[in-house]
Amino acid sequence: MSAALPCLRLATHCVTHNRIAARCKRYQMLETQCRRRDLQAADDTSRIR
Repeated sequence: MSAALPCLRLATHCVTHNRIAARCKRYQMLETQCRRRDLQAADDTSRIR
């Protein structure tokens, strides 16, 4: 599932293909959403403990 890619991989992919600016911007947006999801997940985990 491509949506489940780690944020770091998205960022690396973006940097690797930064010649394709529009796609890179899209990856940066995805990365922002991904980071937000990670923070939310970490928050949920700490709440469970």
